[in-house]
Amino acid sequence: MSRSLKQVKASPQADRYIPQSASKRAYRASPSLKKFNTLQSPPELSFNRSPSPERLSSPEFLNGEGRYGPMANDDSNSLVDTSNELTPATAEQNGDDYAKIKLHRAVIATSLGFHREDNRVYNFSSNGLAVPPSTKERPVTNRVPSRRAAKRAKSHMPFRVLDAPCLRNDFYSNLISWSARSGNVLVALGCSVYLWVEEKGALPILMHSYLHNQHDVVTCVSFDKMSSKFLIGTKRGLVILFDEEECLKKFESNHSVPPGGHSKYSYRTLVPKSVTCIEWFGGRTGDVEINRRLLVGEDNGDVSLVEINTVTNTMLLKMKFSAHGQQVCGLSINYNNKLIAVGGNDNACTIWDISDIHEPSLKNIFPHSAAVKAVAFCPWSKSLLATGGGSKDRTIKFWHVGTGTLINEIRAKAQVTSLIWSPRYKQIAATFGFSNVRDPVLLKLYSYPQLEKILEVKSPTPLRALSSSLSPTGSSICVATTDETLRFYKLWDEKEDVIRDIQEEGVFGSILIEHLEGINYFAVSKNRVLR
Repeated sequence: MSRSLKQVKASPQADRYIPQSASKRAYRASPSLKKFNTLQSPPELSFNRSPSPERLSSPEFLNGEGRYGPMANDDSNSLVDTSNELTPATAEQNGDDYAKIKLHRAVIATSLGFHREDNRVYNFSSNGLAVPPSTKERPVTNRVPSRRAAKRAKSHMPFRVLDAPCLRNDFYSNLISWSARSGNVLVALGCSVYLWVEEKGALPILMHSYLHNQHDVVTCVSFDKMSSKFLIGTKRGLVILFDEEECLKKFESNHSVPPGGHSKYSYRTLVPKSVTCIEWFGGRTGDVEINRRLLVGEDNGDVSLVEINTVTNTMLLKMKFSAHGQQVCGLSINYNNKLIAVGGNDNACTIWDISDIHEPSLKNIFPHSAAVKAVAFCPWSKSLLATGGGSKDRTIKFWHVGTGTLINEIRAKAQVTSLIWSPRYKQIAATFGFSNVRDPVLLKLYSYPQLEKILEVKSPTPLRALSSSLSPTGSSICVATTDETLRFYKLWDEKEDVIRDIQEEGVFGSILIEHLEGINYFAVSKNRVLR
């Protein structure tokens, strides 16, 4: 494999880390820069490509040599080559028009928000804007008092960015999973799968040749939240079981991985259909782990119940039911393992009662105007569900699954690719795909039930978030994007206690529904004042 993951590590001098490719696009997309005729620019002022840290060879990466520092502190990675910077004297010697050079520099300064006016000291202010100084110096007359500006959502930057070459640009795939036990991240890159360990970098789990020779590709990866096991699903219906601890031990002992990895067991669906998503459920009885169960979504609309024997590490297909007429895009189980939400490509989300897992029954159908991949049961309310629609829908809807009531909705103005509830705060994070080209947004954080925008992550160029995964601490999320990067954002404080079961008025927007949920308006609850 000629391209691999790599990390932008944090340093005490800088706390902003973005992929260099995104930085270049942001620079080139500057409206002020577009006004400047680059064809008339001096030939010496060329934007030479710096030595790209975006792609590293596999040996260099696996030996841990492929890490590089933040671009903010790395002069060698600057976008403009200043080693042969022109002065007025050299410009005259070369026969260049110094006025054009000065204009070129002025445009760059304007694009970056700096207005020198031949001063050696930059003047920074909290309300400084990237507009020409002449605009600020114009006299203002007959100014009409305006309303106070609305509170703006905070912007946010990733604390870590990993390069993920060959990350498939596929809305229907789920290619990252963050282990709740080890904190390691599982990433599928085309036909290969890697485990990213912070102290060691990327370790190979499944080699490229294994699936490539079968004309197959990875479509889904998923960690079990309660053990070290994880699954890999493929386009041709192959499901492979691994044990993370065993993989790490064997890699430490011989530093080699067979093409199929150190898999424990595998099975193929009855009909070779793509495995689109996997949802684990079940639990422990005392100190003894019971057989783990999981639901597997397929692209023919079926959902399969699979049981894993934790002693023999074998998988058994227990039952299968048809949840949608088209492919299954998303799965979510509520915290008491009684209800499952299944998002489909037929523009709907179906709710199934799995109290009797062998005979699931349909309870409700929640409509959208496009495919529903983003489905998320609230971790602190068994009856609250959030769903997000695709590019022709662009809404986030909140449902009471018991009555089928639409509680509220958000007009997102973008394709919703994933939804993640905070386990500690009454907040929900949403990632977006296709959106407004002029104002692309990658991620937003909303309060609930107010649905106020708390923060947002904008992209300098149109960029799609494909899928996301929550950290073990519940404080951060990892987002896979179409520029072949994994971006890590810290959204919440992990010092707060986890909300167990909310008992607060206003969550469902209806006194009747809240009465059905057992919320007593006159009782004093521990969760009376929640974050």
